[in-house]
Amino acid sequence: MKKYPVLLFVALPIILLTVRLAHAQTMETEVVGAAGTSVSTATASLQWTVGEPMIRTTGQSAVLSEGFHQTAVWEIVPIEEVPEIDITVWPNPFSEYVEIRTVQPVQVVLNDLSGKRMIDEVRIAQSATLSTTHLSAGAYILSVSTLDRKHLSTYKLVHIP
Repeated sequence: MKKYPVLLFVALPIILLTVRLAHAQTMETEVVGAAGTSVSTATASLQWTVGEPMIRTTGQSAVLSEGFHQTAVWEIVPIEEVPEIDITVWPNPFSEYVEIRTVQPVQVVLNDLSGKRMIDEVRIAQSATLSTTHLSAGAYILSVSTLDRKHLSTYKLVHIP
């Protein structure tokens, strides 16, 4: 009966060490090509190589990449479709008014750049003229949404005296 605790204290560390060493290897992605380079900025990266075996990755009939050198491909899929909207906003820059025309009912909100609401939710069936004489000179954000508050579009407008 005393053999089992001794065996447990001796065998268990050996088994754990063996399992740990067996999983200690890592493989880095390596590309063997005749030529190539990579360039990165804060917003994008470009990588290319020449002279490697051809492998093609496709998805929904669109080619995502070619060649052995395949970097991560991120596909952004919207959760729900945003309907297209036919809306006209003018003049920009504006001074006394902003004219808005649309083919479907929408609501608009005008905020300054700090987020302060300058014109509160205006419902527009087809067209409207928003008076802007109370606004000071500067830039403003016009947010357009459906009547059930689904965001459709954003416009940057400039007010001049």
